[in-house]
Amino acid sequence: MAAHYGVAALPTRVRKPKDKALVENAVLQVERWVLAPLRHQRFFSLAELNQAIRQRLAWLNDRPMAESGHSRRERFEQMERSALQPLPAQDFIYREVKTVRMHIDYHVTFHKHHYSVPHRYARQKVLLRSSAHTVDVYDPEENRRIACHTRCDEPSYFYRKGPHAPQSPQLSGVVAGALHPLGTANRPADRRPDCACLAIPPLPPTGPPHLPGGILNLSRRRENADLEAACALALQAKAYSYRTVKRFLDTLPQAQPTPEDPHDNIRGESYYA
Repeated sequence: MAAHYGVAALPTRVRKPKDKALVENAVLQVERWVLAPLRHQRFFSLAELNQAIRQRLAWLNDRPMAESGHSRRERFEQMERSALQPLPAQDFIYREVKTVRMHIDYHVTFHKHHYSVPHRYARQKVLLRSSAHTVDVYDPEENRRIACHTRCDEPSYFYRKGPHAPQSPQLSGVVAGALHPLGTANRPADRRPDCACLAIPPLPPTGPPHLPGGILNLSRRRENADLEAACALALQAKAYSYRTVKRFLDTLPQAQPTPEDPHDNIRGESYYA
């Protein structure tokens, strides 16, 4: 910011008020000649208060100083105005810069908001530069911008662009989203959730591209039908998160074995005949 406006910053030492004596004295003068005279007056709007402060401040700047006999306004006009530089054509843009690692779902998180990045950078470190209006993502090795989004600080919200997603057939339903792009080629066929029976529309544009891989691990403990039922409840509730699916799955009743089910520990009534 100092380089943008062409000024020099001279920070003072901690707990050394004499390093900035001129500033401390200016604060004292404002408290004594601007704020103190207004302490007994009552104001009914901020505009009225600001108008009174401007009048006292103009009086203070025109008041002659004891040591020189000149006012602060006269000193500014004679010594300082000619040394001032014009302001830059553009305002300074404050940016936050940080290195983040992309998620497996080709998104990065900034202030609890998720922004998509080309999927080939998944699980890699990228450089994130954010301003008050935009969020830019850079490749740190090539120093090249790979994604740009309008900034939004709404938590748990997703900004996703179509070109960033991997090009593959789109599956429907929450479970289907979890299967892609992780893939299920190495998962046994009898443990893969049957996505075809999920007659659920695709996720809305603001939803996550897929749930974390942990949702696939839920099928190891429960039947696929239970998992799909929990996903359907999550879609109805518009709560697209792993915790929501797991909570719905835990509330579903588990099937209990009956005497007709084959089991090594169930002997059947014929054993006692």
